[in-house]
This record gives sequence, C-alpha cells and structure tokens, in this order.
Amino acid sequence: MLPSKRSLRAPQSHREGWLRMPLQSLIKTARFAVEEELRLTDFIRTCRRQICQSIEDSERGVSGADCHSEEAESNMVFVAECLPLAACIVHAGASGADFRRAVEWVSESKPNADPVLVLSALTFIYLVQEGLEDSQQDCLTWKRIRRRVNNFLINLSSAPPQSQAPGVACR
Repeated sequence: MLPSKRSLRAPQSHREGWLRMPLQSLIKTARFAVEEELRLTDFIRTCRRQICQSIEDSERGVSGADCHSEEAESNMVFVAECLPLAACIVHAGASGADFRRAVEWVSESKPNADPVLVLSALTFIYLVQEGLEDSQQDCLTWKRIRRRVNNFLINLSSAPPQSQAPGVACR
C-alpha cells in the first residue's frame, strides 16, 4: 500500500509517529517523498557516484574508528554523519515548487515536526535503499550500510518515548 498523496500517516496500529512505521512502509514513504514530492530522481541519478561515495566513506569511518562504542552508538553516529548530505540533496536537487509542495505535505501530517528534517531523513532512507539495489561493485558495504540504518530505525522505534535526553538533567 503506497502512502496517500497528501498524508504521512502510518497505519492505524502505528500512530505513535512516522518512525514507528514498519520498515517496509517507511521505505515506501521515503520512495514517495523522493520520487513524487521532491522529484529528486534525476538529481540523484546525476550525482549517484559522489553520493554513494560519501555514504560509503561515512560507513568506513564509523567501521574503522578505534572506539569501543556499542553498535547502536556507531549506527547513530553513521546516520548523524549522513543526514547533512541528505539535507543538501533535498535543497540542491528539488525545484523551489517541489520543495514547497513537499514541505506542505509533511506539515499537513506532522505539524510539530521540522519538515526539512523529515524530508532529509526520508531522502537518506531512500538513498540507502537505492544504494543497496544499485551496488554491483561493493555489495557488502551497502549491506552493512542498510543493516546499520535498519538497526538504528528499529532501536529508535522500539525505545520508549522520553521527555528528555538520557543523561541530561532538567533544570
């Protein structure tokens, strides 16, 4: 079931938030955002090599880092390093009209969310999915990338909502 043209809403049983959608539904929403709302496919196709290289470099940096962090932490760092790239793609690749329409699309369903951050996250999910599908030469790297992102999303969606960041005291 593809997302409706003007709704980011998850299925009835997953109304807690768009990140709590099942992964397949989230991938379909990401595809819709990138292909239909932002219309980024030509831009991504043109810049594919540079985009894929940047994502692969970030993954190698996290994988090769000499740190003793948990996998969940390294997945979070990887996603955090890649989101600015996705935001640049959204801003550089979408026309003004497509960008405004996509922002409106997000704002209608999630009025309290930052539409640019949501669009960047959906674009990144799309890039990871497309990277895995297109990766002929370095399939193992893209499988690791996809595993990182899927595990990050699963950990994020299974965590109970928190009113504050862990380890941060309220004043």
